[in-house]
Amino acid sequence: MWSRKWSLALFALTLAVAAGGGAEAAGPFDGNWKGQANANYVGGAAQTSAAGVCVATVTAKITNDAVEGTLAFPRSKRSFKGKIAQDGSFKSDSGDLTGKFAGGTFSGRLPQLISDCSEWRVTLRRS
Repeated sequence: MWSRKWSLALFALTLAVAAGGGAEAAGPFDGNWKGQANANYVGGAAQTSAAGVCVATVTAKITNDAVEGTLAFPRSKRSFKGKIAQDGSFKSDSGDLTGKFAGGTFSGRLPQLISDCSEWRVTLRRS
């Protein structure tokens, strides 16, 4: 009798998993990512020190190919989110951040977001 109860329980569990009750498989890029965004300084001659003006810290968390992240500029922060395509390409929901994930790295671009800085180059590594 004891083994029959266990058999029925195992059968019910198998049906639940087959019906979608199990956990989703992790995406190939899941995890925490860190990096930088850099741009060339193109501001006017009145700027005495451009150091740090065109640099941002970038962090992102990826779960099942869904990306949520933050760009931390010297004077502001900007959030982004979007989905990674099967080929690793990425375009944020706003359309600003584009690029490609490959293995443990991301390489991308942002348009000129700050008037004193050119187009931004974004690099991330899985941390």
